[in-house]
Formats: sequence, structure tokens, C-alpha cells
Amino acid sequence: MKITFYLVRHGESENNVRSILNSLPEIETYPLTQFGKEQITEVAKFLAAVNPDAIFSSPLRRTKETAEIISSAMGLKVEFDERLREAGWGEFNGKKAKSFLKNIQMNRDV
Repeated sequence: MKITFYLVRHGESENNVRSILNSLPEIETYPLTQFGKEQITEVAKFLAAVNPDAIFSSPLRRTKETAEIISSAMGLKVEFDERLREAGWGEFNGKKAKSFLKNIQMNRDV
């Protein structure tokens, strides 16, 4: 039996545009942008053609919205799973990406 997985990254979200790091636990939730919704609508068209059996998603707002767009295009129920998440950003969660990058650079110079 052959199993094929299609991994889909969420569409562009507000935190992407604002360069804010965001992981669980979400300090603030960030929705998809209009462009992000358009991106995922195109992905949903592709997935509809390959006819997957299931949709799984992490519980982050941007990934929920992504999965729901795909779900509505395909008529499949989304299974949300707390174990599906990106690495936590720790003390940088909710902060600008440049603060994380600056910290990396400072630690390199030491």
C-alpha cells in the first residue's frame, strides 16, 4: 500500500507581514492576509485534483484558517492535533524576528 502525504504551509499571515515570531502558546493570534487566503485557494484546487483522504492541522489560527479553506473546497473534515506545531520561540515568541536574529549575532560574536 502506498501512502502519499502533502505538507502544506499556511498562507501568508499577519505575523509574516509584520515579522513577528509566533508559536504556541499564542500570545496573540494572527489571521491569514487576503493574499494568504488567495494562496491557499490555489493550493486547494491542486489538492482537490489529487483527492486526499484526510486533512490534519495544527491549532494555530493561521493554520486553522488554511485548513478550513482547503476543507471547504474539498468537503473533508479537518482533524486538529495539538502535536502538530512548529518549534517554540521561547522568550522570542510574540517578538519581532529581528530581535531573535540580533541575539544569534550577539552570541556568535562572543
